[in-house]
Amino acid sequence: MPRRSDSNNDDAEGFLGRQAVFPFAFPLFGNPTRSNMFNSFFSSRSRGEWIPAVDISEQNDSYTLISDLPEMKKEDVRVYTESSSAICISGIRRHLEEQSDRPLIVAERGVGRFERCFDLPSKLDETSVRASFKDSQLVVTIPKLSTSASGSSGSIKIE
Repeated sequence: MPRRSDSNNDDAEGFLGRQAVFPFAFPLFGNPTRSNMFNSFFSSRSRGEWIPAVDISEQNDSYTLISDLPEMKKEDVRVYTESSSAICISGIRRHLEEQSDRPLIVAERGVGRFERCFDLPSKLDETSVRASFKDSQLVVTIPKLSTSASGSSGSIKIE
């Protein structure tokens, strides 16, 4: 009896079919289009007691960084440039509530200090970076530098 080939496991068509069925698994196993593209353009550094999630999108003339920072205040967040092509966010989230009369069984919400820095593929216009903080969401608009002038580091006021 001839051996039957299972086309779902042996060819690219099967791979693409599995990708459509299980798209959530590819960040773990290496989606060849999205993860490699992101890694080839951006690098990031993170440190702290918890690391908030960040989304970065690119437009023709700028980048937009969005981070949800629940239960934080604007005064506890800092946005700054580290070089002509690096944007950083840092801050501290205080203990969320006292639990002395109710001991925690599971504690997954992070507290403490954090810092995230992202090296962008284009130089940024540091004098035009804008940040806003509303409803626990930080939005940073990072214009790309249109000239070849080099930048330095500096703080950005959060509105």
